[in-house]
Amino acid sequence: MNAFLFPIGFSSRPKVEQVIERFALIGYARLLLLLEDLASSPSGDSCRRKYVYSALALLLEAPEDVALEFVQALAEFDLVTLEDDGEFVVITTAVVTWPAAAEAPPPLLFTTLAEWSAWMQDELGVPTAQANGEAYARYYRRWIATNVTPDEMTQAVTRAVEQQAGFHPDVLHQQLRAVRAARIREAEQ
Repeated sequence: MNAFLFPIGFSSRPKVEQVIERFALIGYARLLLLLEDLASSPSGDSCRRKYVYSALALLLEAPEDVALEFVQALAEFDLVTLEDDGEFVVITTAVVTWPAAAEAPPPLLFTTLAEWSAWMQDELGVPTAQANGEAYARYYRRWIATNVTPDEMTQAVTRAVEQQAGFHPDVLHQQLRAVRAARIREAEQ
């Protein structure tokens, strides 16, 4: 997921204040739309994108001449650099930080019976005696061995609720199998 970060008080920065002073809040909104769009084309420490005039106008929700005037003003304020060949305009900016795409955190995996028992009690309201009982423990061991995540179990619980099947460990395990089978089918498409 691409993102762009800008500091608190971004609208109070002198260059951005110039945009707001000249174009009012619509100018600030257009600036953010442009920066958001540029975020989809990172290149090192900056972002660069080539626009046909009509596409730029569509992005900024303005007539072509107004959109061009706006980005020219941004260039005057040193918020972007422009290359305009009369047909296309190339906009480059380094105004905001373009974070590297973060790797998704690893899924949460429970590694003990106690963690699964606590989850069952906290999330499903399973009484302690049942959550710590052998009927559940048998499945906890399976789920630990097969790296079942709490997210997958939440999906299984949702299916059980939709089918009004209850939270017996056999039912939850069947629903879990269905969740995993659906994920495999999805991956094969």
